[in-house]
Amino acid sequence: YGEYIKIQLIGRQQRQPGDELWYTVLRYVQCFGVPAGVLEDKPILLDSILDYAFQYPAFRLLPDISAEKFKLKIISYLQSSISKQAIFRRETAKLEKDVSTSLRNNQPATAITLIITNAKHSIAFRNSALIHEFVKIGQFQTYARALLTAGLKLNTDEAIEFATELDKEKKMDVLDQYL
Repeated sequence: YGEYIKIQLIGRQQRQPGDELWYTVLRYVQCFGVPAGVLEDKPILLDSILDYAFQYPAFRLLPDISAEKFKLKIISYLQSSISKQAIFRRETAKLEKDVSTSLRNNQPATAITLIITNAKHSIAFRNSALIHEFVKIGQFQTYARALLTAGLKLNTDEAIEFATELDKEKKMDVLDQYL
């Protein structure tokens, strides 16, 4: 939440005489508010924030749409965005549970396959606890090599553990094939 904002640059474009490219000059930009995801379960607060926002001239640049209609569009957009985030979080939690179950049942190959085939979700829980689980069952090198072979990058904790394990076995030359 809150990593990006979108700024629409409307009007005031001009060609720069030196290079004949189009530019929009900004004299002043201000951003304030709360991340939309925080408002997931707070529709009254969301409505209040939108009411407050309509006090500012920027919203008066939209003469063909009423404040109420614009608020409904924003709320609709936020709800669909929040729904996607909630779905992603649920899928990630389920995947994490499935990986943990596979490791508890001593099925590291299944866990590794789940992590690799669901890379965009697994990145959220590839942490020291997961590393510890693979180390505990003696399968961390298999895990790290599978990630690298699949074209995924090791995060910092994974890379340190991989290098440490290879160093213990005096096999640092193995790193060369992945660098």
